[in-house]
Amino acid sequence: MRRRMKPGGIAQSAGLMAGAQLLAKLVDILTLLVLARVLMPGDFGLVALASAVLLSLAAVTEVPLTEALIQRRTAAEADLSAAFTLSLLRGLLAAALLTALAAPLARLFGEPRLGAVLTTFALIPLAQGCASPAMVHALRALDYRALACSQLCGKLAACGVMLSVALAGGGVGALVAGLVAGPLVTALSTHLLAPWRLRLSLRGAAGLFHFAGWVSLSRMIFTLNQQSDRFFIGAILGRPQLGLYTMAGDLASLATHSLAAPAAQPLFAGFAALRDAPARLRESYLRAQQILLCLIAPTGLLFAVFAADLVPLVLGAGWSAMVPLIWWLAPVIALQAVTLPAQALLMALGKPKSLVFRESLSLALRLPATLLAALFLGLTGAAAARSLAALVMIAVMLRLGGTEIGLSAGEQLRRSGRIFCALALMMAGVVPAALAWSAPETTAGALLRLSALCGLGLLIYGLSLFLLHRHSGRAEGVADLIRRIR
Repeated sequence: MRRRMKPGGIAQSAGLMAGAQLLAKLVDILTLLVLARVLMPGDFGLVALASAVLLSLAAVTEVPLTEALIQRRTAAEADLSAAFTLSLLRGLLAAALLTALAAPLARLFGEPRLGAVLTTFALIPLAQGCASPAMVHALRALDYRALACSQLCGKLAACGVMLSVALAGGGVGALVAGLVAGPLVTALSTHLLAPWRLRLSLRGAAGLFHFAGWVSLSRMIFTLNQQSDRFFIGAILGRPQLGLYTMAGDLASLATHSLAAPAAQPLFAGFAALRDAPARLRESYLRAQQILLCLIAPTGLLFAVFAADLVPLVLGAGWSAMVPLIWWLAPVIALQAVTLPAQALLMALGKPKSLVFRESLSLALRLPATLLAALFLGLTGAAAARSLAALVMIAVMLRLGGTEIGLSAGEQLRRSGRIFCALALMMAGVVPAALAWSAPETTAGALLRLSALCGLGLLIYGLSLFLLHRHSGRAEGVADLIRRIR
């Protein structure tokens, strides 16, 4: 089936996925508020360790078949059958490996509960391997309604199961049951939203592997990069510290994952459709960068500023030790959103080898720096090292993506110069105001102060953007950029 793009599909699809992710993150936050008061950091640390094993194994066995189908100029039924068969085989292999590794890893880490958690987690890749491949037809046309619906169904199921089990006294089993229920419901919903008659066949599999192999390798290295430090930090500093480190990273990335990550696949599909129109591709790339930076960066900066007030207020005093970690992580993770279009561009142009280089360099830089910092400087030092390594990789990724369309990293940052100026003015206004207004002792007073200061920061940011656009003689704003993305 040939690609038939909806007009303005990139912006609409990215907006739809961002809205779905925002709703999912809201559900996550509400669930987390309950679980953080029922469970202990050690419970989160145990599940974080099991999740790191699962994600590392998933990265080793992953074959990005959906991306391979999107990147192809046509997607025939034989391609769908081959993709489903490969996905199912991959799920069976991952489930078998996870089950086989459960007991040895439990002994290795000295945690008897880890074996049961990993064995239960074997259901996750099996469920993911059974999703309907017919979903790709809508994705190739930049229609992401079915995907957003299936993901929301899985999220609601996961959170519902977590809360039910936790409130019933299930302890760490609440996290495990919810993390398994989500993928099961998501996979089932794909067959309801995109029905497909089961056909098992490997005809055409070689063509899918031509693109997917390099992407698989890059994602394997990426996952190892993201998860390997958890193994070592847990061994060096203990599971409670690992729980703090993991929670800080998850909270610091909420804005990026809610707004930027949902745009990744629509950007990839849209850039793939524009690869024969270099001028439009270049402009869409730059606009996407500006939109993501404009929407995400202020959220990450404000979260870092008010972390010391928000964390004990929302999660309780037991989590206050992770505030310094958020100070380091949140701003840099938010700035990483500017590199997302570069990743989508490299995939759309069939340059996955560049992603392998990027991830390998990131692993070689981040892991040693984080571990050495954890050994000699403790948990906060590990977070600082992780952030500094991420800043270096932002520059590298901008260079890799820009080279393909004739843009230097400096030019890309210059095109977003007004946004950076507005962010600086926001911080210059909100930080002194926060220092001058001491935190009230009552919860109501603390909420009022946070709301007022966040509102002040966003007001300064919005006005600064407007005035800077006016001063430059260009009235084009974020709304105009969004409307013009194709």
